[in-house]
Amino acid sequence: MHLSSVHHCELLEKSEDLLLKPAPYAPAIIKRCYRLFHFFTISESYESQQYFRSNASILKEKIRHLGNRQYRFTIHPFSKFAKIERIVMSLLWAFLFYVTPFFGSFQAVSLFVNRDYTKNIGYMIVMVVVNSLLVSDIIIRFFLGYTIEQTREIVLDSRRIVKHYMKTYFVFDLTPVIITTCLPIISKVVDYRIKLIVFQITAVRLCRIKTTTDGLDMILQMLQVRETIRSFFIIYFCMLVSVHWWTCFLKLVNVMRDAYKIPYNSSWIAKLHSEEQKKRIVNLQNSDGLAQSRVKEYVNYMSTVLCHFLGAGFGRHETDDPLEMLLFSFLLLFGMAFYLCALGIFLEKLGIIDVSGSKFEQVVAQAQEFMTTKRYPSRLRRRIYEYYNYRFDKKFFSERKILNSLSEHLQMEILLYSCENLMHKVQIFKGLSKAAAGCILALLKQEIYLPNDTIMSGDDGSGTLYFILFGTCAVLLTSGKEVMHIEDGNHFGSNRDFARNVPQDFMYKIVALEPCEVYSLSKEDIAYCCRQYPEIATKMEIMCGSRARQYNNAFARAEADEESVSASDIVADLRRGNILERGIIRVEPLTPFHEQ
Repeated sequence: MHLSSVHHCELLEKSEDLLLKPAPYAPAIIKRCYRLFHFFTISESYESQQYFRSNASILKEKIRHLGNRQYRFTIHPFSKFAKIERIVMSLLWAFLFYVTPFFGSFQAVSLFVNRDYTKNIGYMIVMVVVNSLLVSDIIIRFFLGYTIEQTREIVLDSRRIVKHYMKTYFVFDLTPVIITTCLPIISKVVDYRIKLIVFQITAVRLCRIKTTTDGLDMILQMLQVRETIRSFFIIYFCMLVSVHWWTCFLKLVNVMRDAYKIPYNSSWIAKLHSEEQKKRIVNLQNSDGLAQSRVKEYVNYMSTVLCHFLGAGFGRHETDDPLEMLLFSFLLLFGMAFYLCALGIFLEKLGIIDVSGSKFEQVVAQAQEFMTTKRYPSRLRRRIYEYYNYRFDKKFFSERKILNSLSEHLQMEILLYSCENLMHKVQIFKGLSKAAAGCILALLKQEIYLPNDTIMSGDDGSGTLYFILFGTCAVLLTSGKEVMHIEDGNHFGSNRDFARNVPQDFMYKIVALEPCEVYSLSKEDIAYCCRQYPEIATKMEIMCGSRARQYNNAFARAEADEESVSASDIVADLRRGNILERGIIRVEPLTPFHEQ
């Protein structure tokens, strides 16, 4: 019988968020404030799990956020609100990347020369809504924390957040909002050529292309799209944006020439421009025909851009104009650079450059073929894939071969650096000499356990000692009663050998509640370390004795709880709202005592 993938905890909920859960009878506004605080703090999601690796680390980060009054107005970058904000703004910026250059070039005459805002009333309404969202985003950015990928640091300090935003995207976010808001107001005062030039400053919004692509990648990841397909989609999106902006730029050159009366000099645009003028005269009274001519004009410009962007030819018309020849040369160089960058990403995904990532995909593909041949059930296939994903983090390489090629001194330095988190979290390493700690680390074996995997059974007499680096495990009695949880930095296992003075009459087992990274030390390796460094034996006696007494107290309370209903059960039901909020269904109305 397989255990369920969802763990139903039997323990009393801890006040882990430092925001006490409101009572079931609390006012509605207090409950809403409680939900609002949790909406702005870190939440358990795929991104936070990849960043922190365990629920215990997420809990510590939540305590750091909510427990410090200095961060009370800060929005956590891994919160639900931040995730929704990233999705909305990514879609909004993607929309603006297409709309803004189009209206600044193909609709420039209607907006700035003729000042015909009635025909562009839809554009004006949309820009009012968009600018409102952009201003809201600018304000939110002053309170939204950020991450430093190089050091994996999460910055929640308000001064650092403001300073970081002012140095990065503040000017590029605020300038287009000011321009698109003020230009319609001063339309009758400023010359149309100046307005045409000023409007092009909104192109600084293109600096948000990296933020937009990251947001789109996150959306596709939420839809469970494969990484290779996501990469192809991002490249295709960037190519469409590039072609669209070059198309609008060529049209802008045409508009600027008309505005400043610059001759065309045998330009391909001259013939196309004359054809457009004839069609506008014919379709002057037909708005649908005008719109259709605008679309055809855009297609003509885009076909010319694509020919030079891909190096496929000169387009529909050749040009002898020096300015256009220079622009087409830059366009050709840009297309070649984009092609080389895209080719590099393709080769990386195909495994020619990113060897470790390609090797991981090959191993997973082999495992999938193996599971298909053996006809494994879908649940087992999913667990095997989760194991590979957590164990190798989508990068597969032979660590043993790499370490064996290095000197013994370098191997020890790499070992100490790799186990830095383990040395900080596990109690046994605190106070040991560097040589003693290195002796233990050199003999540790890494093991990965998925949710509901039994790490140690009740009749395990191997004497192995386990250290939890990341993850949460449950301590269960043989009857199935859940006693307590052990998390990052805790140890379990061989207590009897080092805690002879503490009676241990209880049988228990350890079960993983989430993906756990555990390091084990066998009985023989423990004996070897203790012979080499007696300080290790002394440290283990103190540590295992304290842990055995803690287990005995927890087991004794658990057995007493099985015999009688404890007050903690009532408190747990109160916190879950099972008593006061839902109420008790009465079979018959109560009667006063004096009537009985």
